[in-house]
Order: sequence, then structure tokens, then C-alpha cells
Amino acid sequence: MKQSKQFSGGLSLLVSAAALVAFMTVADAEAVIEISTLKELQEIRKDEVSLSGNYLLTSDIDASGLDNFEPIGDSTDRFTGVFDGNGYIITGLTINRPDANFVGLFGYVGDDGVVRNVALEDCLVTGRIAVGTLAGRNSGTVLKSHVTGEIDGDERVGGLIGCNEGEVSGSHARVDVTGDQYVGGLVGKNCKMILVSHATGDVTAWGNIVGGLVGENYQGTVSQSYAMGDVAAGEGYAGGLVGRNRGGDGNIEDSYSTGEVTGGRRVGGLVGHTTQSSTVKRSYSTGKVTGDEEVGGLLGNRLGSAVVEASFWDIDTSGQPDSAGGDGVQGKSTNAMQDKSTFTDAGWNFDDIWAIDENISYPYLMAHQPLFGDVTGDGKVTATDLQVVINAVLGLDVEADYEPDVNGDGCVDALDVQLVILVLLGLLG
Repeated sequence: MKQSKQFSGGLSLLVSAAALVAFMTVADAEAVIEISTLKELQEIRKDEVSLSGNYLLTSDIDASGLDNFEPIGDSTDRFTGVFDGNGYIITGLTINRPDANFVGLFGYVGDDGVVRNVALEDCLVTGRIAVGTLAGRNSGTVLKSHVTGEIDGDERVGGLIGCNEGEVSGSHARVDVTGDQYVGGLVGKNCKMILVSHATGDVTAWGNIVGGLVGENYQGTVSQSYAMGDVAAGEGYAGGLVGRNRGGDGNIEDSYSTGEVTGGRRVGGLVGHTTQSSTVKRSYSTGKVTGDEEVGGLLGNRLGSAVVEASFWDIDTSGQPDSAGGDGVQGKSTNAMQDKSTFTDAGWNFDDIWAIDENISYPYLMAHQPLFGDVTGDGKVTATDLQVVINAVLGLDVEADYEPDVNGDGCVDALDVQLVILVLLGLLG
């Protein structure tokens, strides 16, 4: 990366930018409790007042020295505050509570709780019911968070969240998940909203109701999300994206899965079983599908008044010539699945939701592409991104994996600084 030789109006712009960084840093620091150590992280759960606090992580935390972290909040005393991971990483979190419910970094996030910008890596979590790396149960809001590691439980087990009754948005999990039933790569059981999220870990259930993203979607919504991990069920109700989709408001839209799916009964590339007026719209699957009974390329089984519209599966890669779902489901060759017209003819939105590299790729979701102005790659644009660009312009050291060339023109200059400022001010995104 080269530095620009000319920096028009550079001094005044840098002074203004530095002032903006300082203002935002001070504003963010007001009314928050900073967390920089494992001990401080553990103390959040100590009483009702602490569980409703406003927290900001200010450094990476290595939790590998603690054998058995005690979750923050439970069904009686829920976390109702705000926890902002601020782009820092908590590594090596270990929770070993095989007989406990509500297991995760947060045992239970209450209705008013907000958990955002949290990164958990190389985690090892074991619990019984409602088990997730980030949260055992969520009734609040989880935003822009990601997790990696391994997790094991019995029921309602998810890579990110065990049971979700709130909102999950802009989050992802690369976690290998194992459980008995209601097991998902991101969420074990979803009863509300999952938006612009994905999972890439493998998911295994020795029982049933298992999905690459969600085990069961019950009266919830899964939108603009995807799963890539392999899914295996000892019994049935296995889907590349969702194992079972049910309830009057159970809705899957603009989503896809690519992993291999295996199981006994009701096995589908995207959804194992959909019923009770639930819907599946504008979605597709490409993974290999194998099972014993009621097996389909896209859907294993559809019951009742479930609605399926404008959805597809790859007949070449799935190994399945047929699918449940009626007229709203079509099997296509790989070539056709990489042809934009296949999907535009079915009414898919390629202006705001979908994109495709014709004859090269399947459709992919635009919302999952890198955020403009996110120089550090932490999923958000903050004063830190602006400071990194300023440092690069001044020739100061910048982390090797940062991308200060915001506009991609091959040099870092005043324009890159201006672009980040515009994003921070909400004038560009």
C-alpha cells in the first residue's frame, strides 16, 4: 500500500478528524463501565445492579486460565444492561456445566439486554438445556457478534445462542455444535428474529430437529441468512438451514444453505420439515442430501397450509431429483443455478438483496459483503477506523491486516479520511 505524495488541505482536515476522534471517544466513555480483565468480566454477574450496567470492553481478554467460567445472568437474575465488545476479542472461554441450563458467556439476556460487537474465539462450552457460546437464552438484542469453538449440550443448543426469543442481527458462528434435539449452527431454537447472520460450523444431533443455522424456527423469522456447515441427525427433521419450520409466523426468506445433510426421516437440503402456515420464500440449497424417508432436494416434507414460493435446489450437487413443496419449488442444474435469469424470472430482488457472478457463483447476499469504511474488519465503523486511516496517511505504523485504502485506489490519502468521516456522520454507507 503506498502513501499519497500529495495531501490537499491535509493539516486542517487532520486536525478536524482528530477532533472528531477525540469527541467520539469521550462521548463513548460517558456513563459506561470499562472492562479490561477477566476478573472485571466475572464481576458483572455479582448483583442486580451490575446485571443492568452499561459495559464497554477496552482490551482483549484471555480467558483460557479459568477452567469453568460462571455464566452472566440466569432465569432469575437476567442480564438487562448493555455489553459492547468494542471490537476486542475474548479467547479461550471454557464453560463445563453438563447438568446446568442457561449456559454461555451470558446465561440469560433479558428483554432490555443488549449484547453487541462481541468476539469470542476458541471457546469450549458444555451445558444441558439452552446452551450457546454467547448466550444460553436471549430475549433481548444481539448485534454484530461472532464466535468460534466447540459446544455440546442436550436440548436447544446453538453455536451462538441456545434459545432466541429476541433479535439477532449481523452475527455469525464458526462453531462445531453437538446435541440431542433443537440443535443449530447459530441458534438451537428461534422464536423471533434472525437477520443477516450466518453459521459455518458442522452440526450434529444424535436425536432430531437439527439445522445448519437453526434447529427449529417456531413462529420466528429467518431472513437474509445462510449456513455452510454439514448437518447430521441420528433420527430426523434435518435441514441445511433449518431442521423444522413451524408456527403461523414461521418464516424463512431470502436465505440459503450449502452444506451436506444426512438423517433418517424428513431430511431436506434447506428445511427438513415445514408446517402450520409457515413460509419459505426466495431461498435455495446446494448441498448433498441423504436420508431414509421423506427426503427432498430442498424440503423433506411439507404439511398443512405451509407456503413455499420461488425457491430452488441444485439437482446435480444434491443427488436428489425431487423435493416436497409443490409448485413453489424447482430443481435446477448447476449451470441454471448460476444463471441470474433463473432467479429474476421468479421475482428475486437483485437490486438490494441478492447478487451473483454469472456462470461462476450461486446467488449470494449483498448484506454479508464487507461494510464500507470498516478499516479494522470488526463489523462496524468507529473512531478507531478513522484513527487508523489518519495514521496511515501520516506514515505511522498500521496493523498488517487493516485496510486503510477505503476507496481501493491503491493509495491512502485525504479522500480516504473524508470517506470515513462521512460514514461516521451518517452521510455515506
